[in-house]
Amino acid sequence: MKRLALISGITLLIIVLFVGGVILLKGKKTQPVTNEQPTPTSKKQVITDTPLEARPYVSLIPRADGKELTIMVDNLRDANKIEYELVYLAGDLSRGAIGIIDNNSASAATHKVLLGSCSKNTCKYDENVSVGSLTLRIEYPDGIRKFVSGFHLQTGNVPLTSVDVNMQPDNIFKLEAKLPKPSFFVTMNTVGLPSQLQAKPGSDPYGVFASDSVIVKSAKITLSGDGVLQQWDGKAWTALSDGTATSLGTFVKTSQ
Repeated sequence: MKRLALISGITLLIIVLFVGGVILLKGKKTQPVTNEQPTPTSKKQVITDTPLEARPYVSLIPRADGKELTIMVDNLRDANKIEYELVYLAGDLSRGAIGIIDNNSASAATHKVLLGSCSKNTCKYDENVSVGSLTLRIEYPDGIRKFVSGFHLQTGNVPLTSVDVNMQPDNIFKLEAKLPKPSFFVTMNTVGLPSQLQAKPGSDPYGVFASDSVIVKSAKITLSGDGVLQQWDGKAWTALSDGTATSLGTFVKTSQ
């Protein structure tokens, strides 16, 4: 009898402990498992709104054979680091390159991007490259600023036209002139201005950059926006009242 009573007591104790454990677990809320990362509190975040006068001046210079582009970034001010992403279409195929541009001076930087790949001194170039986009992420003391521009690579005696960042025609800028066929041209939004204007801008700036020295006697410029058409020829701004330029350059409209 004593042995039976002892066994019954042990059994009862096990039942009480089990029931108590279940009640305790039910009363305790489990924390959900998540893979989300905490929101960074660093000031190094992308700043999307940058006034035109504070933006860098960006150009793409094609090589004589059109197989390479030189990224030129001016008016950098106090930039610490420049990351680039160049995306383009080679026929129906999407190609691209990413990297860092060395900021060799306080105000300017350059970097060459091959439209293809090289291995053991043998290069394979992408064919039928015509449109693309350039993205720059520039680190300043107050954060990272992102700038994007579409570009159009053309050759031959054809109207030079702009494209948007999605590599589609946008009909914002057009240059019509008698151009030499062997030369390559890049038409693009230059993001910023090469030099400060004396009047308020009425449009975004657009530039045409050639693979070599090109003489243009008469070029008809079409640029969407309000105001007077202005051209930067590398030395000064000149008003083009009749919309005709005698050289390539950077163009913008101003309120006066």
